Amino acid sequence: RISEISQKSQTYQMHYIMEWRWRDCRLLVDCSYLSIPDTNPAFERFWAPAVHIAEREGDSKDMLAREHTVWGNGWDTYREEHVSTFKCSFDFTEMPFDTQTCQLTFSMLGIPDSIHKLLWSKRMVGESLADPEWEIQQPGDWATWSKNHEVGSMFGKITNSQLIAEFTLTRR
Repeated sequence: RISEISQKSQTYQMHYIMEWRWRDCRLLVDCSYLSIPDTNPAFERFWAPAVHIAEREGDSKDMLAREHTVWGNGWDTYREEHVSTFKCSFDFTEMPFDTQTCQLTFSMLGIPDSIHKLLWSKRMVGESLADPEWEIQQPGDWATWSKNHEVGSMFGKITNSQLIAEFTLTRR
C-alpha cells in the first residue's frame, strides 16, 4: 500500500513485503519445512541479507516482521514486512497535469556481485493501489530491471548488484 504522499517533502509511505530466496547446504533438514519467525529465540542465528533501499528515508520499527521458512532441501525463503517512508523527486512543471516517476533501488552495500547477485524472480505483486488525489501505477505494471553499479570500497572499486523498480503517480 502507498499512502501519505507528500508533495511538500516529496515523500510517500509504503507498506510492503520483501521476499528473498537462496540455497544453503547447511540448512538440509529431515522434514518438509521449518518456519522461524523473528519472535523465535533461534531467529538471530540464521543469516539474512542486509538489503539497502537507496530511497528509504525511515522505517517504522513497530511494523517490522521477519520470518525464515527453511525447506528440507536447503532453500531458505526469507520475508520482511515493513512500513517505510521513501523519497521521490517530484517535477511540478506540468502541474496540475503532472506525472511523478519514483524509483526503488535495492542493493547489498559492500557485497560484490561475484558473491551475491540480485535477480528479480517475478513481476511485482500486490493489492490494488489507490489514492484520492493520485492515480498510482499498479504493482504488476511497475518497470523492473537489474544492473551492476561500480562503487568504491576500502579494497578499491567493486561491482555491486542492484535491482530497480519504477512506478508512476499521476495527479487526478
